[in-house]
Amino acid sequence: MIHLQNISFSYTATPLFCSLTCDLPCKCYCYGANGSGKTSLLQIIAGVLQPSSGTITLHNKTSWRASLFLDHSILFDELTIQSHLDWMHSMYGDIQKPSQLFQIEPFTSRRPADMSAGERQWCALCLTFCMPCDIFLIDEPTRCLDDARCTQLLDILRHYAGDHDIIATGHRADHPLSQILSPVSVSDLR
Repeated sequence: MIHLQNISFSYTATPLFCSLTCDLPCKCYCYGANGSGKTSLLQIIAGVLQPSSGTITLHNKTSWRASLFLDHSILFDELTIQSHLDWMHSMYGDIQKPSQLFQIEPFTSRRPADMSAGERQWCALCLTFCMPCDIFLIDEPTRCLDDARCTQLLDILRHYAGDHDIIATGHRADHPLSQILSPVSVSDLR
């Protein structure tokens, strides 16, 4: 369980979260409209954004490792995907499982600058799952993916959800992610 206690956060004078206290399932799909706070919530849980007040615990712990996926901007356009994977291997060790699950081999000799948005998204997702962590925080993972990749990603998330904590975001309550992860409306958190 992720427990948020009196979390307050704002970018402007209008607070995005004001004394938010709630429990989130560790395997959940947070959905809501643009600007509702989905991405900010992930960044707060990851420790990238610091709330002005409040505390967060994950399984009653106050510190954890998060693997945060926001978009494909983690890719370096001038490096091949194999170079990215080599770097991940040097940092984290064995990355064979995510490489196999994502079937990344066809992309290894390519550079992100020469890929479609969906291909970049796919490769960046693979790199996100190469990082050892306590929780995966994934912002709109199906964005830019075609139907076949969406189906493949859902299978991958089912696999990881068996023994990993995952929070993913999206816009629609009826998104297929809600069949794998417990759906939570961000508007209900206010």
